[in-house]
Amino acid sequence: MVETRPFGGSGILVYFWEVTPFQIRVNRAAPYVRPCVLEIIVPSNYFHTRERLGALGGIVQHHTALYRSVAVYEPAVLIVRRGSKKLRWARRELRIAAGEAVALAGGQTFDVINIPDSDGLYQAQWIAFEQETVERFAAQYGTAQAVCDAVKLPHPGRMGAAFDYAAAVLTDEEVPHNAAEAALCGVLAWLQHDGIGFAVYEGVNLMRQIRKLITADMAADWSSAMLAQRLNCSEAALRRRTSAGMSATTQCIQPSPVGDVGAAA
Repeated sequence: MVETRPFGGSGILVYFWEVTPFQIRVNRAAPYVRPCVLEIIVPSNYFHTRERLGALGGIVQHHTALYRSVAVYEPAVLIVRRGSKKLRWARRELRIAAGEAVALAGGQTFDVINIPDSDGLYQAQWIAFEQETVERFAAQYGTAQAVCDAVKLPHPGRMGAAFDYAAAVLTDEEVPHNAAEAALCGVLAWLQHDGIGFAVYEGVNLMRQIRKLITADMAADWSSAMLAQRLNCSEAALRRRTSAGMSATTQCIQPSPVGDVGAAA
């Protein structure tokens, strides 16, 4: 299940929580034709979850909003429909304009700024993936370079149809579990086509251990050597443990102060 917290706490689900469902029309006219999304109307905020698969959420705002230390608990893909979004972390900033999409690694923390367009509207939609879904996809189709923090997708338009179909499926409880998972895998497949993936469990577990160490002592001059010592392994062993499907994580723990590479190390 995707974790949520009350409004004002720390969690990416916080500002998607007080919701009303998307009105999503799906073509069901022909029994042997795969359902296709005809229209998506987003009147207000929304959140829906499918156990052991993932969650769909969205937000509509009419004013610029800043959220500090927003935690992303599960890997996710987010599309900005109207306005723009800024993500800030570890001396970095990523701007996502309308029509663009971003892949977010699980276990990250960002400062988030949502900015309405000239008509005073900000609108975004996201799909979060349960780790089980990521694992099963990786076992069947292999892994791509794992997102270390946030990566803008190079071809969001090509992924859009798969995203919209998965969004429709996640809101329809009549869709069988396996069919819903196949729809989510369609989104993951487009990410993989562009060389982007999410961390598999071993890497996720190691990343969480590293993150826990760093957040416990943010003032320390962390390096890969120091991390390896605290994790009771050599630097070479640390890199070996992160190399299988976790090349992005390897890049995050090069022998330099963690302050230079970010809290996502």
